[in-house]
Amino acid sequence: MRKLLPILIVLASVLVGCGRRVTVTGALTHSETGRPIVGAWVYDPTIDTLAIDSLATPDIEPLDGIHPNKQIVTTDSAGRYLLQNVSARSHFIYFAAGDFEWIKVNFKAKGRDSIFELNVKLEPEPIEVIY
Repeated sequence: MRKLLPILIVLASVLVGCGRRVTVTGALTHSETGRPIVGAWVYDPTIDTLAIDSLATPDIEPLDGIHPNKQIVTTDSAGRYLLQNVSARSHFIYFAAGDFEWIKVNFKAKGRDSIFELNVKLEPEPIEVIY
């Protein structure tokens, strides 16, 4: 029984961590100017909600074909966003805006905090010149 107890403790802590939910907040800014990016999309594929129903279908590559009941939020006039009920497990959060290259950021909540700040700088899309 003494050998089994440490295994049970580790297993219990892993199972408790799997269901843990946190809040992620931050700002999206232009990588060169530092100005806020208004109306950018922040997408966490692990959050079930109907938030996307109120938004127009995005024309941004990483969001094409997204499941209709996953949460997408947009940044406000200061480039800020708020994602609630985010899984603490390791997964990707996507950031995209028109005229910028989209990125995905690997997120994993470490420690016991319940609010995490994740600020992201987006690179402008290269301009394609056709002549």
